Amino acid sequence: MSKEKVGSGSINDGAAKGVDGRRASKKKQKVKADYQIDIRAALEGPVRVMQDGKSQKLSAFEVMIRQHLKKSLLEKSIASMKFIIEQAEKYKIIMPPPAPPSGGIFVIPKGLPESVEREIFEHRPEHGEREPMSRIFSILRRSYDELKRRSKAE
Repeated sequence: MSKEKVGSGSINDGAAKGVDGRRASKKKQKVKADYQIDIRAALEGPVRVMQDGKSQKLSAFEVMIRQHLKKSLLEKSIASMKFIIEQAEKYKIIMPPPAPPSGGIFVIPKGLPESVEREIFEHRPEHGEREPMSRIFSILRRSYDELKRRSKAE
């Protein structure tokens, strides 16, 4: 049998057991990223969002619009407001205002003198021009005031 010499054993620098008797950490090999990210797919693909406690898939564009809406309403961000308006104009999602009423029925009160009725209907607006209601109301008011004066005089 051979005798082991003191100090001839392997040198322990703490790597096998680790420092302070702990297990040595296992170093992970670094992985080189040799893949490429498809940015178009990332931007156009669906995004998972929590809404009302439920997970939903929304388009990245919709998520971006919602973030700008939130920022413009809560933080009063002018840049976000401008972005939203530009997108709305670009995609034509702004509702046009309703067309003004082009017709309708106006009932003349009963009991008006014939001269007042004639004055209301004699004016004919040009083609495409609307009859201003203020003119009719002023005629009716004048007639009402005249009837009121006559009733007080009697």
